[in-house]
Amino acid sequence: MTPGTNCADAPLARAGRRTWLLNELPDGFTLIVFGESPVKASQDGPAYSVLSVGGDLTDSEGLLTQRYDGKPGTVYLIRPTSTWPRGGVRTMLPRSKRRLRTLLRK
Repeated sequence: MTPGTNCADAPLARAGRRTWLLNELPDGFTLIVFGESPVKASQDGPAYSVLSVGGDLTDSEGLLTQRYDGKPGTVYLIRPTSTWPRGGVRTMLPRSKRRLRTLLRK
């Protein structure tokens, strides 16, 4: 994978059912970690999710590992450009301001 390009899809399994990487990406930023994840999803600060290949997801065909050169410890940050709500940044900005105000009150 080249940084900044669209995500390459690959067949995977989650909890024993077949799925595809792009179907498993949640809204927002996502860390894809190959092997055991040293991080957890964010609780405070910028929101992101974590998907562990070998934990949450099984790459039984090895295609994801091949396409992403996934070795234990390899991490990709997937940005949400394809999952932004209609209206893009304009609709996300008010939510970000609210989230920032909430964090500053703590």
